[in-house]
Amino acid sequence: MKTTMKTMLFLGSLFFLGNSYALGVSPIVIQSDATDEGVSGVITVTNAEATEKEAKLYSIPFTYNDKGFEALKSSPNDLSSYLVFSPKSVTLKPNESRQIRFNARFLPSTAAGEYRAMVFVEQLVAEKSENSASSIIPRIGSAIYVRVGGVKAELAVQSVSYKDKKVLLAVTNTGKASARARMEWTLEQAGKTVATNAAHKTAFDAITVIAEGKRSIEVNDETLSKLAAGNYQLSGTLFWGEHDENTLKFDQPLVVAH
Repeated sequence: MKTTMKTMLFLGSLFFLGNSYALGVSPIVIQSDATDEGVSGVITVTNAEATEKEAKLYSIPFTYNDKGFEALKSSPNDLSSYLVFSPKSVTLKPNESRQIRFNARFLPSTAAGEYRAMVFVEQLVAEKSENSASSIIPRIGSAIYVRVGGVKAELAVQSVSYKDKKVLLAVTNTGKASARARMEWTLEQAGKTVATNAAHKTAFDAITVIAEGKRSIEVNDETLSKLAAGNYQLSGTLFWGEHDENTLKFDQPLVVAH
């Protein structure tokens, strides 16, 4: 039987493979404002398995859309040409961690905007996939966003819709910096609460709304897949920033038809 090779992407603290954990990276997202000296930082790579792992590191441009993460071949916002990191390969013993140091420097003539790259840690040896003849080359990513010239995100809520049994909030970002937005919301019908997450906004995973882009954010709750036909009102607040210091309130009508 022919064995195929698949590169698996995981944007999280650890890559789960079968019944064991492989490599992990931390942090998974780095956002920074460039100074005259540029930016610098550290990514930690960890091997949580019982066997030694070898991996290479590289960076690529990327974006986010309604389908999620998308790797790009090129982008005017690519940080890679400004980015230097070391080492570019690691050998990790079981339960060992290594620090990858990076820095990015910009010319005074560099245009204001956001520059971003995904730094991947990719295993050199493929892993066998459970219940499959395929082999997997795991890779995990740490996203680095660098803002040059004091640019900021500017979010706006355009509408809310019901599609494929999902409540979707259409959000645009006209700013030149991306935002990782969290949401606090309440859905009402005829003045009565149908569903809400107002007591635990941090439980909603942050969704990236890319600079000068748009995103449909799913309002995540099991009860929303069973909404009866009728008129509803979705209100709430978007939060973004290192300490959720940026907020945007919204109040949108929702029509559900079957």
